[in-house]
This record gives sequence, C-alpha cells and structure tokens, in this order.
Amino acid sequence: MSKILLVLACLIVVLNAGRVFSDYKPLTSSPCTWSKARLRYKWKESPGKGCKICRCVMKNGSLWQDCKTYPRPTSWVENCRTERRNCKYSVVRADDPTTTCKVLAYTTYRYKIWVADRTNTK
Repeated sequence: MSKILLVLACLIVVLNAGRVFSDYKPLTSSPCTWSKARLRYKWKESPGKGCKICRCVMKNGSLWQDCKTYPRPTSWVENCRTERRNCKYSVVRADDPTTTCKVLAYTTYRYKIWVADRTNTK
C-alpha cells in the first residue's frame, strides 16, 4: 500500500490553486514494455502487494500501467464487519462470523501510471 501511495505522490502533485502538475519521471519498476502492451499483457498482484489487476496499454504514444482494485465493501448494515480472505472481502456479523451480511455499497479504484514515451525518430 505504501508503494502505491508513493508512486501516486510522485506522479501527480495537486496544488491549492487547483492546478495539476505532472512529474515526468517514468515508473522504473514496471513490468510493462512496448511489446507486452501490444500483446495486452495482464497480471494480478499478490495480497501482499495490494491485490491489483493491472495491464499494459499504449495511449497517444505513451506506455501506461493501467490498474484497478477488487471491489471492497464500503457500506453495510449494522452489527457487521468486513473480513478479508486473500484478495476478496466479505461482510459478516460481528457476533457470528459464519453469517454473512448485506453489503450496501462497494468501492473500486482505477488508475493509470505513466511508464514511458515513445521517442520520435524522424
């Protein structure tokens, strides 16, 4: 989780004036390459790395790592709590963990991290 926050903090800096500036340092530890992006390479990260599903994409001459997280419950009925098993979440009763509860809302996150630009060769 801390690696994700560090990468996001390095990628975009938001100022109080409402402007967004982008830092042009590419991601150095990405599994994405141009050939993998052409093959639509996908991978799933382990629970220790945040359980993201990522893929390599090309857009407007740039190479991107496009990731999304599994849906997590963000709202549920009273007297219940979340339990995480590997990469999936479930909501169970606080007093009886064998009984599931109704989930009212889920949240998922999707983000793109810039990896590289294709150099112009003319």
